[in-house]
Amino acid sequence: NYTSSALALADGDDAAALDALEAALEIVARTKRPQVYMTQNAPIYCDLLWALHERGMQKETLIQHLQTVVRSAKRIGRQYRAGAPMAALAQGDSLCWQGNAAKAQTAWQASVDSAEERGMSYAAANALDRLARTGKPGAEAERDRHLDVLGIPLPKLWRLSA
Repeated sequence: NYTSSALALADGDDAAALDALEAALEIVARTKRPQVYMTQNAPIYCDLLWALHERGMQKETLIQHLQTVVRSAKRIGRQYRAGAPMAALAQGDSLCWQGNAAKAQTAWQASVDSAEERGMSYAAANALDRLARTGKPGAEAERDRHLDVLGIPLPKLWRLSA
């Protein structure tokens, strides 16, 4: 479902993207004990929600979906060491959307620190991208350094709104 959402966004079909994302998040909401493979999903859901918002969808339409992601991410972060960076990323997104930029930046920096501690360059770059988007000096260069470590360009998923 989240792949269908990303593909619909890439095709410019925001309504289909939201429908597919909602289908995915219905499953997330019902999953009370997430499995380790779900540690990668919360940041993807966050990226899709950001893209939908940046393409003009109102936060009020999306905020409940973000709260579903945050609840799941918190559970995953408590269960799995690799889940901590994405739990902080989702929390930062939620704080940002609630208008608390300073606390959002603190959460995103915690995501970066946690990811770096675990050798998770993609997760660190993802949180650094949020910091770069919101104007933290040096975050873009640091994000790009992590992406260079991985040998990948800026992920298209992070710029689906373009």
